Amino acid sequence: MRTSEEIYDELMQSMIAYAGEEYDEADDVARLENIMRQCLEDAVQEIAYILYPNGVLDDDKRTWLEEYILNIYKHKVRYIAEYHFDKQGKEGVILYSENDTSSHFESSGTPASYLKGIIPIAIIN
Repeated sequence: MRTSEEIYDELMQSMIAYAGEEYDEADDVARLENIMRQCLEDAVQEIAYILYPNGVLDDDKRTWLEEYILNIYKHKVRYIAEYHFDKQGKEGVILYSENDTSSHFESSGTPASYLKGIIPIAIIN
C-alpha cells in the first residue's frame, strides 16, 4: 500500500491540473494549494464517516483508515474534492448564475451519486 503523503501529492497534482488557468493566474498560490489540500482532506473525512459512522477514536486506526481510503477510494476522493473546489464561494447553493453562465449542483452538500459504492466497514466483536 502506498503512503497517504504519496497519494496526497499525486492528488494535489491532479487538483492543480484540474484548476488549470485559475491556478496559473492565482495571486496567492500557497493559499490556493491550502484550499485544495483542505478539499482533499474533507473528502477523505466524508468517506471515513461512511465507512465508520460512529467515528474512529484510536490514532493508529485513524492513520490506517486514511491510508485505506486513499488507496481504495482515491478516485472518489478526487471527484469529491473537485466538486467542493468548484463550489468555493457557493456553499449551500444548488443553482448558480453569473455573466450568462450557470451551474447546477445536484445538492448543496456532496451529491449521493459521488458516494455510491462506498461500503461501511462492519466489525463484530
